Amino acid sequence: MSEIFKLNEYKPICYEMLTKSSILQLWTYIYKYFHSKPSDDFAAGASTQDEQRIEQAILYIYGHFTEPITLDDIAGSILVSKSECCRCFKRTLNVTPFEYLMKYRILESTKRMRQKPYESIAEIAGSVGFNNTSYYSKIFKKYMGCTPTEYRHTC
Repeated sequence: MSEIFKLNEYKPICYEMLTKSSILQLWTYIYKYFHSKPSDDFAAGASTQDEQRIEQAILYIYGHFTEPITLDDIAGSILVSKSECCRCFKRTLNVTPFEYLMKYRILESTKRMRQKPYESIAEIAGSVGFNNTSYYSKIFKKYMGCTPTEYRHTC
């Protein structure tokens, strides 16, 4: 919810789409919470286990997003194989661990652009874990719908 409020307070480019995405994720969590079958202990246990694993993986990503992170690193942080890690993310968040990492890095970069308006795009890209500015720009445009420079001029 706080993410939704922040998006609508600062109104970055594409904030409407980002807000819709956050609302859809919230509804997904609410749906899963109220439509779990308590009588089906195995399914409920699997869901809870997935959620616990994802929570731990996300904490790992939050703590290490500025560093080079591999799928092995994320899977190792929750003590599962790479394929099981991907399945957990898909079942719970409907994204891959790498997609989640990229989205988080881009979100963090938008925060840094607002906090440090005179820092170069290359410096910001490096500070959130991208070692290639053109790749950062490509991923930024994919998720934000504009280039980092265009975003900076509008926020």
